[in-house]
Formats: sequence, C-alpha cells, structure tokens
Amino acid sequence: MSLIQLMMLLRRLPIGKLLAYPTDLKDAESVRLWLVSVMEAFDVFSDMTETDIDDAIVEVMRNVIVDEEQFNSIYSIVLMLVNGLSTRHGDVLCRVYEVEDKYGFNPAIIITIVQLIFFIIKLIRDRNA
Repeated sequence: MSLIQLMMLLRRLPIGKLLAYPTDLKDAESVRLWLVSVMEAFDVFSDMTETDIDDAIVEVMRNVIVDEEQFNSIYSIVLMLVNGLSTRHGDVLCRVYEVEDKYGFNPAIIITIVQLIFFIIKLIRDRNA
C-alpha cells in the first residue's frame, strides 16, 4: 500500500467516532450507535479486499445493529468478555452457537465480530490508561 492509498484510507475511516466508544458499556443504545462506526470502518477495509468473508461480516453487523434481538445476543457476548464474566472459552462458544442456532449466522463471523469489538475496546482502554 502506498502512502497516498494509506492517506485516502484514513480519510474514509470514522476514527473520531471509533475512539469515542461509550464509557458506560452497560448503555446498550450508546454501544449500538458506536457499533455503526465500527461497521463503517470495517466496511472501508472490506472494500479494499477481494474476499467475500469481510463483506459477509459487514452484512451481519448491519443486521445486528438494526435488529434488537440480534443486537442483544451479540452485545451479551461482548459484555461477557469485556467485563471478564467468562474465564472459559466454552462459555463464549456456547453463546456463539446459540446465536448461530437462532439466526443462522456463521459462527466464524460471530466470533470475528465479537473479537473485533473486544479488540477495539481493549485498545482504547489501554491507550487511555
């Protein structure tokens, strides 16, 4: 990637919105609004690739953001990780497979979305510490 391409990419990213994640992760509506920025950023990256999986991730994120039940399912998994409520991977995987059974989402996509959200939150928290 050239410097010019990188600069063009950075202009398209909603960096300010990404960094302004909700300080109270218990406020589901604030988290949902923040996830719109996460999805927009991921959409920018998916436009740069020729793979289909990242496009599928963006599509699932769009569905999750607008559907209350789907959002609550993904949101609960993220909260488990962020708040350290789950120390075993099996707890998270059980929830992922529940979401798969209920909505038909590919488990790899669910895990990727949850990891992406968790990674961004951890990165911002570590930076602010």
